[in-house]
Amino acid sequence: MRIIPEMPHLFPRSSGVILRQPEAGDVASLADLEFDSDVKQYSKIPELPKDKWAAEFTRGLGSHDLLTVVSLPEMAVAGRASISRVEFNNGDPIYYGPYNHELSIFIAKPFWSRGLGRIVAQDLIRLAFSEFQAKGIVAIAHPENTAALTLLRCFGFAQIGVKVAQGWQNGHLEFALSRSA
Repeated sequence: MRIIPEMPHLFPRSSGVILRQPEAGDVASLADLEFDSDVKQYSKIPELPKDKWAAEFTRGLGSHDLLTVVSLPEMAVAGRASISRVEFNNGDPIYYGPYNHELSIFIAKPFWSRGLGRIVAQDLIRLAFSEFQAKGIVAIAHPENTAALTLLRCFGFAQIGVKVAQGWQNGHLEFALSRSA
C-alpha cells in the first residue's frame, strides 16, 4: 500500500502525528522499535539480528505496507502502523466474513500515554472505510495488553474469537469492526 505522498490530504498534520511511508532516515528508529522488548512484549521480536533486519527493511523501502508514525512537534519517529488488506496466507483464508483489512499499531515507549495510538487508529480506520472501501477491519491483541484492548473497544471493535495458531499469536484475542459499526 503506497499512501504518502500520493494521498497526503488523508492525514491532517493538526492531529499531532504524521503518517507517511518509511524513509531511509527512519530505519534505525524503526529497528529500535522492532527490537524493544517492552514495545513487543505481546508480539514477536524478529528472529534476524537487528542489523540484518534493518538492511532487509532498507532494501524494501517503498514496498512496505506499514507507515511511519511521526510525532509532532518533535518530528520524531514515534512508531509504526498499518492498515493492510488481508485475504490469504499461504492460500488459506486468514479471516472469514466481511473483514478484509487488518489494523496494526506499535508506538515507541517514549511516546506511550500521549494518545498517539488513538489518533493513528482513528486516521487508519477512516482511511480503510473511506478510501479503501473496507468491508470490515480485524485486529489482534494479547489478552493482557490492556492499552490495546481499551483502544480497540473505544473504536467499537468487538471480540470475535481467540487466535489458534502456532507461534506467538496463539491465544491472542481477535477483534473485528464492521463498516456499519
